Amino acid sequence: MTAESLLEKSPRSVDTTLGGVLCSNHFRQSTTDDALIEASSKEPDAQPQLTGHLHHMDAPTDPDRRFPGARMRKLVYFIAVSIDGFIAGPDGSDPTGPDGFWPVAQDYIQHLAQTYPETLPAPARQALGITAEGTHFDTVLEGRRTYMNGVDAGFANCYPHLRHYVFTRTLTESPDPGVELVATDPVAKVRELKREDGKDIWLCGGGELAGALRGEIDRLVVKLAPLTLGSGTPLFGRGAAAFAPTLYDRTDAVVLDSGTLFLTYDKKAGGDA
Repeated sequence: MTAESLLEKSPRSVDTTLGGVLCSNHFRQSTTDDALIEASSKEPDAQPQLTGHLHHMDAPTDPDRRFPGARMRKLVYFIAVSIDGFIAGPDGSDPTGPDGFWPVAQDYIQHLAQTYPETLPAPARQALGITAEGTHFDTVLEGRRTYMNGVDAGFANCYPHLRHYVFTRTLTESPDPGVELVATDPVAKVRELKREDGKDIWLCGGGELAGALRGEIDRLVVKLAPLTLGSGTPLFGRGAAAFAPTLYDRTDAVVLDSGTLFLTYDKKAGGDA
């Protein structure tokens, strides 16, 4: 879901036309023009405020949030998914594009802007007046297909505020100097990144890359949409991940009035079911 494509849906100029801003899968998930225009009309330095109700379900306290420098970086799969487990339609194209079907409400955009501002693409951050660095991620990983959704919409680097890696064996030259192409083993690269200092690593998608990295994922942040697809691109791709039951602890849960749930799960020590 590409926020880049969001830009194509609004009648306004680039800095205020985010017809879709946010799926942060690929985030980019689009939103309605009215919701974005309303959010972008705020003072540039002011962070968007939630107008609905956020319901926090009881969950254990996450020690990593209290002591962020006391552990190795985590690989976090931060992804929007349907109730039946799909992140896109059968063709893998942006489900929030001009002909998209993914629901993106104003409270969804606002929650992302307040809680995960670094997952918003640069045009959306500009339109919403967001300058906050964010506390979760300083690095984003994408597969070629997810990345090309943005390129095809005219955005060679949606996340210039993050270190941006694209895993591909077919692209040989990066469309943007801020995007580093990786043709080597994604598992080895992620292990290398985890050993470096910094914030956590955002696995943006798509499903095939997530499947290849499933064993390295330390945290899942599932943005569960009030939507079913029947078929499409699964959370971990089509057959990319081996059968390996893995247990997680729920460490946070937020329910938006519009129906989306933000569910955070940390892999249990040991992990195997």
